[in-house]
Amino acid sequence: RVKEEIKAEFRSLSAAEANERRVMALSDSQIKKLEDTCRTRNENDGMYKYTAGLHALFLLYTGMRCGELCSLKWKDFEEVDGTIYMTIDSTRFIAKDRSGGEKAYMAKEGITKNAKARILALDRNAANVLAEIQERSVKTDPADYVALNRNNNPTDAGKMGKCINTLYRNARLPREISGAHVLRKTFATQKYRAGFDVNMIATYIGDIPSTVWEHYISGQESVDAGEGRGVINYVPALTK
Repeated sequence: RVKEEIKAEFRSLSAAEANERRVMALSDSQIKKLEDTCRTRNENDGMYKYTAGLHALFLLYTGMRCGELCSLKWKDFEEVDGTIYMTIDSTRFIAKDRSGGEKAYMAKEGITKNAKARILALDRNAANVLAEIQERSVKTDPADYVALNRNNNPTDAGKMGKCINTLYRNARLPREISGAHVLRKTFATQKYRAGFDVNMIATYIGDIPSTVWEHYISGQESVDAGEGRGVINYVPALTK
């Protein structure tokens, strides 16, 4: 039985990795459709229709991992001279609770995928969405989570991913577009097309240049070196 569980776990991981390799970046028109869908409001009360809409936009504008967003707390943000800095040093995921029976699962937190913390400066789009999230949230104490579900409880990457897929479908995006990782790749691709350096993109999103080049922007048109390279406003990653 243990062997079968291990095999199933490996199959699950392999499927996730394969899906991650196949993800595609959204086009400009698809980004616009998603943004409009995320900001859809209910006719009766004017509130946003989708709980995860602003969270999806925050992922799109920062390139962070879904689990990293789910582990963020309000204490992880600091404003200095008009710029908001975000510290990412953990991820929130679902794991089997061995003490609660075979089918019991619980949310857990651990270090980031590359075992490093990083401090990022938010651009205007990300900062504006963060302000909207805070304005709508009923829990904004320093120790409270930023990403809450419809019941105002902390969520996890699995549930957030399902909500984001719902946004894709309501935005009438192609069926092959699936998973929060699409937003991460879109961020990297958009920055590359705008002339940002691949090494800096990798540092910002917490990955290595070769992975970013192969799995995020491989096959995208290159940028003319004569145009120069942009600079992402960030603080170098810190080893935890």
